[in-house]
Amino acid sequence: MAPAIERYPPRGNLQLVRYDKAAPFECWRCRKTKVSKLQAIANLERSRIVCNACYGYLLSLDEIKARNIEPWLKAEQIHDLTVKEVSAKQAAQSAERQEQRLKQYWRFLSPQARQFIGTAEFLYERMTERVDLDFSPLIIELVKSFEHQCLIGFVEPIRNSAMNGPHVESEVSEDCEDRDFGRMAKYVFGRDVRPPELGVIAYSLATLIHSKERILRSRFLKLLNAHLSSYRDVDYFMNQERFVGQATELTQSYRNPAAHVGSLSKLAFEECRTKLMGPSGFLWQLITATS
Repeated sequence: MAPAIERYPPRGNLQLVRYDKAAPFECWRCRKTKVSKLQAIANLERSRIVCNACYGYLLSLDEIKARNIEPWLKAEQIHDLTVKEVSAKQAAQSAERQEQRLKQYWRFLSPQARQFIGTAEFLYERMTERVDLDFSPLIIELVKSFEHQCLIGFVEPIRNSAMNGPHVESEVSEDCEDRDFGRMAKYVFGRDVRPPELGVIAYSLATLIHSKERILRSRFLKLLNAHLSSYRDVDYFMNQERFVGQATELTQSYRNPAAHVGSLSKLAFEECRTKLMGPSGFLWQLITATS
């Protein structure tokens, strides 16, 4: 190996090193053969060589995780970072390899949900032999696929109904300010263009389940209740142990830990994937209830 001419200050468990000549090496993370003067040493106590591109990604990932913001917002930023790393073609090819295994509901998935699953699977295929890497971004992509399918199959139809139906302005304004379901009400009534995240959707439904009297005076809860009544499997949304429980588990046990400082293991990813995409997984139950 050529001699190092500069060692940059360590950043976390990463240190960038510049050599006097470009040399070929396989990046520990992306497994691509690179030729460069710049190499990064990951896990300083147990050296792993990563390329400059992966070095930049890992620094950005650590910076996001260290921010003092809500876990769901960190997860969104990690998601935005990750989907840029995997091309649409790469995600589509990995998604296609899942189609036969998940054919019972694959055709019902939105294109975006397929992309997020494909992104996670592409990274998993690349990282599967590297058990000491952080699988947090992959977990976030899986949870994002469930969240997006929930928006397409459940929230958007309610919003379309609300936007096309009559309403009393004072009732809508009061609902949009409600501390329990105001965030979702704002989106449903067109007062906010940002869709509610999965935890907000689950909390709004939990409020409906436990607030029978409030339905009588809330335009939003009436609309939500009427929409749920149109489903063949009403119990999926009205039973606290089903959708609300699933969304809570995905956010509290997987997404939020994935957004925190530190790393999640390959095993954690595989557990999340089984719960989400197993034979009777959360995605299948959601699609069955909303299709």
